[in-house]
Amino acid sequence: MTMEDTNGKNSNLGTHEDIIFIRRSPLFKDCSDDEIRRVLELAFLKEYKPGTVLFNKGKSGDVMYVIVRGEVEIFKEDSSVLATLKDGQFFGEMSIIENEIRSAGARISKPTKMVVITRNAFHNMIQADPAITSKLLMVFLKT
Repeated sequence: MTMEDTNGKNSNLGTHEDIIFIRRSPLFKDCSDDEIRRVLELAFLKEYKPGTVLFNKGKSGDVMYVIVRGEVEIFKEDSSVLATLKDGQFFGEMSIIENEIRSAGARISKPTKMVVITRNAFHNMIQADPAITSKLLMVFLKT
């Protein structure tokens, strides 16, 4: 298995098709296409191959993910799968708000494209566009 930074292709701005898929996520359902594009100016899209480990349990985190297309397994230390996340679902949001230690690991199980939001990008969003950030925070509070 490979770690996140060694296995993936980055791009900042999504295609029209990406925007449609991103909008399906509960996280972005109240955002306009223009707002999603502004988020992608600070965050980025990344493609991952199956087997890529995003993070392991016990590691500190500073990144959250929104699955545009694909599948991610959340797993325990013994590699047993706790949950399988699919298109539109997001995870890791607490790591961009607080310096939370990961409670489980995450690995790619099918070819996957995700919006990747770092803590730094999120804090920049708070400053640059508080209206969008407020929408995202409301979704975090409801999940």
